[in-house]
Amino acid sequence: MSAVRHLPQPVLERESSGFPRIPAIAAVAGISLVGFTAGTLGGPVAAMIFGAVGLLWGLLALVVARRLTRSSRRAMFANVSLYTATFAITCLTGVGLQIMPIMDVSIAHAPQFFADLVRPPIGDAEALPYYLLNTPLEWLLIPAALLLNARIPKRRTLIMIAAMMFFALRVWSYLYFVPDILDWNQGTTGQPLSADQLDQAALWVDLSWIRLGADVAIALLLLGAAFIPVTSADLRESSKDA
Repeated sequence: MSAVRHLPQPVLERESSGFPRIPAIAAVAGISLVGFTAGTLGGPVAAMIFGAVGLLWGLLALVVARRLTRSSRRAMFANVSLYTATFAITCLTGVGLQIMPIMDVSIAHAPQFFADLVRPPIGDAEALPYYLLNTPLEWLLIPAALLLNARIPKRRTLIMIAAMMFFALRVWSYLYFVPDILDWNQGTTGQPLSADQLDQAALWVDLSWIRLGADVAIALLLLGAAFIPVTSADLRESSKDA
């Protein structure tokens, strides 16, 4: 990945005061929607509260991003935010690439092992990387990468696509994948899943491969954007509404 390039002050001062609207709307709406759907796990009231918190957090992130993208260190902020998000989503994808083959084989040939795999204590250990990485990605890293690179046209499109895919996957996870896991999690170690639960789990695993493929695509999109250097020409371009 390219190192941060120091840009002359006159170049930085010529930036337009506007902020691309589509990345701004995507970031605020994405955080709000993720917050709302995460809150549905706790019921309608929790969904409204989390959605409102997501909206306020998204608006705050936009205000901060507007200031940072006008600073003399905006190229550094753009690079650091993108590199950090790329590293985190790549790590998360690596976890999925490790666990998905095990789930796929176990649901077909060792359903009791699958049941134990999604229940404590093994299930808690398997979920730990997701707890550590998903929340920062949802609320900070992906929005920051999107907003702080919004004025860099050569990066913006790739990051926009990655961010929209990421937010859509998180909404899908909170509405489908997480509730099923929480349902199966209720049993004790050694207790088999019911026939209906096994059918649900087989579909869940199949769809998880699609989700994992999308995670790989997101990681590759961000990685591609990260290899695009920030140049003086990029920052000289006026901040047109996207």
